[in-house]
Amino acid sequence: HPLVRLAKDTIESYVRDRTIPQPRELTPEMMERAG
Repeated sequence: HPLVRLAKDTIESYVRDRTIPQPRELTPEMMERAG
């Protein structure tokens, strides 16, 4: 699932490099307003 992959990549990247990757593709859920 794209959200799981993004979460995993984000955590690994932040722990390793202190950077936050940008998602390759936005799912409809990612484009919704949070909250």
